[in-house]
Amino acid sequence: SVSLSKHKASSISIRRNLLLWLLVPLFCLCSLSSLVAYGLAEHFANDSYDKLLVRSAESIVGRIGRNESGVVVADLPLAAQAILRHETKDGLKDQFYYQIADSYGHRLTGDAVLPLPLNTSDKGPRFRYAEIAGQKVRMYRVYVQISPSPDEIWVQVAETLNCRQQLLKQIFISIVAPQVVLVILASLSVWVGVKHGVAPLERLGKLLN
Repeated sequence: SVSLSKHKASSISIRRNLLLWLLVPLFCLCSLSSLVAYGLAEHFANDSYDKLLVRSAESIVGRIGRNESGVVVADLPLAAQAILRHETKDGLKDQFYYQIADSYGHRLTGDAVLPLPLNTSDKGPRFRYAEIAGQKVRMYRVYVQISPSPDEIWVQVAETLNCRQQLLKQIFISIVAPQVVLVILASLSVWVGVKHGVAPLERLGKLLN
């Protein structure tokens, strides 16, 4: 009876160790894969909406001009601004902002709540994050020169992150969900395999005892 009890405990220990050695690396790989999947999903979501921001800025640049007094203005009616606000099929909408400023830190037109351009000595287009009214926004700026004046003009556009976060979730779930199902199935297969694999050893131990 004592020998049988020891044999049973030994079998359970072997089974547990095998499961640990097989399942722990499997779950570690799944966690690593999830982190990589999240990074990829974030990249694709940001890339998609960043391109929309660039196109929005280009649309505004195309509408910039000077009035009779030589003041820089942008012909951007409400209908045009509504188009720039990216609304999804489920009705999710982001708040869109734009601003036209000069290199002296003066806002010429657009939204006053938008932060003025940073580091205007660098003329390259740039993305950055900012906060407006407690909401995080993604900003894009581009440098423009409007002839005949050599004045430096900056066009900035920004939008809240609702749509891109929704897209990020959808991409992430579409990548991770199949992996979770595969891990569950693989774990069940490992458990069944270990159970049946240890069974002959258990029978042999009983015969030897």
